[in-house]
Amino acid sequence: MDLEEYQKARKLGDRQMHRAAAAGRYPYLPALDEILGKDGGTLSQVSLGIRDIPIASIAGTKTAGRQNAFASNFMPILDADTEFADKWSRVYRYQITEGISDPIKVYEYMMKFYVLEGNKRVSVMKYLKMPEIEADVTRIIPARSNEKDVQIYYEFMDFFKVCPIYELSFTRTGSYQEFIDRVGESHTVPWSSDTVHMVEGACYRWETLYEAEVGDKVPNLTAGDALLVYLDFYSLKSLLDQPRTVLAKRLERMLKEFRLTAEDHPVSLQENPSAKQPVSGNFFQNLLRRPPVFTEEQPLHAAFIYDQDPDHSGMVNDHEIGRFYVSNALEGRLVTKAYFNADSDEALRKIIDQAAQDHADAIFTVSPAQMPETLKAAFHYRNIHFLNCSVNLPHNSVRTYSVRIYEAKFLMGALAASRTKNHRIGYVADCPVYGELASINAFAIGAAMIDPDVQISLKWSSSRVHDWRKELKEEGISVLSGPDLAKPQEDNTEYGVYQMEPDGRVLNLAAPSYNWGRYYELILRTIMNGTYEDDLSVSSPAALNYWYGMSAGVIDVVLSDQLSYYTRKMVQLFRKSVIEGSLNPFEGELRSQGRLIQNAKAGKLPNEEIIEMNWLNDNIRGSIPDPEELEERAARIMEISGIRKDRV
Repeated sequence: MDLEEYQKARKLGDRQMHRAAAAGRYPYLPALDEILGKDGGTLSQVSLGIRDIPIASIAGTKTAGRQNAFASNFMPILDADTEFADKWSRVYRYQITEGISDPIKVYEYMMKFYVLEGNKRVSVMKYLKMPEIEADVTRIIPARSNEKDVQIYYEFMDFFKVCPIYELSFTRTGSYQEFIDRVGESHTVPWSSDTVHMVEGACYRWETLYEAEVGDKVPNLTAGDALLVYLDFYSLKSLLDQPRTVLAKRLERMLKEFRLTAEDHPVSLQENPSAKQPVSGNFFQNLLRRPPVFTEEQPLHAAFIYDQDPDHSGMVNDHEIGRFYVSNALEGRLVTKAYFNADSDEALRKIIDQAAQDHADAIFTVSPAQMPETLKAAFHYRNIHFLNCSVNLPHNSVRTYSVRIYEAKFLMGALAASRTKNHRIGYVADCPVYGELASINAFAIGAAMIDPDVQISLKWSSSRVHDWRKELKEEGISVLSGPDLAKPQEDNTEYGVYQMEPDGRVLNLAAPSYNWGRYYELILRTIMNGTYEDDLSVSSPAALNYWYGMSAGVIDVVLSDQLSYYTRKMVQLFRKSVIEGSLNPFEGELRSQGRLIQNAKAGKLPNEEIIEMNWLNDNIRGSIPDPEELEERAARIMEISGIRKDRV
C-alpha cells in the first residue's frame, strides 16, 4: 500500500520533470549552496530556533547531494525498487500512523527554505498537502544593496521582529509598513501571541482563498499585494470571522481594484476637460445623441462633504463658493447639499449614509484624509458616483480631482523675486502631500528665473515645534509666500505672496484663485448627460484623476492693484506662456539640493514624476519633515497622501 503511494507521488514528479523540460527550466530541486556560490560563506547567519514554517515556501535543498532524487516540486523521481523509495514509503507510513514529530533542519534565505536534513519528510508532507512543518531554522542574511528584492527582505526582517510569521510576503517596498499600519499594531514592540496567531491564520486563509477565487484572473498580483487592497475595505480579522461564501463574493466585487493595483501606472491623469461633451448640431445629429440622464423633472443630487466648516476653513469656504456657483450654473437640473465637520472616520461614515438616504447621485469629499472612508462607502453604495479632492490615490471605485497649483506657484515665485531686495524669500507650506513639493519647486524655479541668486527659506506651518513667523523674521525675510487662503472669520492678510513693511503692515501682492465652481461644472455635466463613463479617455482598469490647470480655467493668480505696470506685464506674459504650454518650470535642466535631476536638453518631466516629486530645488533651504514632526491633522493627511521617507 505504501509503495502504491510512492508510485503516485513519483508520477507527480515525472509530470513536473516533463513540464520543466518543455519550458526549458531546471527540472530538479535548486541547491542553496549553488545559488549563493562563493559569496555564501561570507554572509551572516542567525539561528531562529524551532518553529512552524509553511511547506509552500520550501524551495529546495541546502546542498547538491540529494537534489536529483526529487523533481522541482519535491516529488520523488527515483525508481520504486530503490532503497530511496523504501525509505520514502516508511516515512509516509509513519506520518499516517504516528505523525512526524522530529523537526527538519532548514536554511532560510530571502523568505525561502532550503532543507539540510529531512528532504523525504518534506516530500511526504507536500504529497499529503500539509500546510506546515516543524523546522529548526537558520537564517542567511543577504548583503544590503539597492536591489528591490533585498530592500523588501530587510523590511521583512524588521516586520519579523514584531510578528514572526512567514505567511505574508510582498513584492513592493514599503508594504510591510503599510500592513502594520492597517492592522494598527506597533512597528517596534513585539505583538502579543494572540495577535500573531490571528495574523498568521488570517494570512493563510487569505492566500488559499485568493488563489482559488482570483488566481489567474489577475496574473500580475500576488496574494500578499492583493491583501493590502482588501484591507482598504475590510479588517484583517474579518478573514477569520466571515464564512467563505461572503469572502468569495467580496473578492469577486474587488476584481477591478485588484487589476488596478497590478498596473505599473495605475493612475491616468486627465489634464484637460474631456472632448466628449454633448454639442449642439443638426436634427439628425441630435437624433443620435443619447438623451440626458438627469432633467428638470429628475435632477441630479450632489452631496459635498467637508471635514470642517466654512467659518473656520478657507479651503472649505472656497469649495462652498464653488458649490453655489455650480448650483446656479446648472439650476433646474442640479440639487446640491453641503455637510460639514466630517472630521473623523465615524463622522464621515454617518454623513455619507445620510447623504445616501437623501438620494445623492454623486458625493464629493474634499480632503485626502477622507479617502479611506470614501473608498469603503463607494464599495458599498455602487450606484453613487464618489469623488475625492486629492491626487495620486489610485482607486477604481473613487475618482479624484485636483488642480495643477504648481502653475500658479510658478508665476507667484517670479513675482516674489521681483520684490525682494536681499535675494531671500520665505515659503510656508502645510504638509508634504502629493503635489506639494511640485508647488514649492515651481515657486523656487520661477523666482530663480527673475533673480538667479535668490534663496527660498522653506517652513512648514503644520510643524509641532517650529514657529515659521518667528523664524522668518529672525532670518530677515520680508517677502513671503504664505498659506494660499485666508481664514474667513479672521482679519488675516498673511496669505498668498505678501510683503512685510518696516512698520508691520502687510502688503498683499498676489494670491492663487481657485475656481471650484468651474471644476464641479465640468465634472457634473458629464454625469448629467450620461458621458461620465466615456470620460475615462483611458483603457480600464486605470483610475481616473482629473488634474486640470490654468488652461481649463480652474486655477489662476489674482494680482494686487498696487503692483507696477511692468510687474503685472511680466506675470501676464508668463501666464500666457503657461496656458499655451510653451513654458513649464519642469522642462530642461533641473537640479535638486543634492543631484542633477535632468539635463538642459530634456523635455518636461512626466506628470507622474511631477506629482510624486520627492526632492527640493537647489535654491531651497529647508527639508521634508517626518510625519512625527507635524500636527495630528497634517500627519493624518500625510499618512494617506504624503511623500514618505521610504519614497525619498
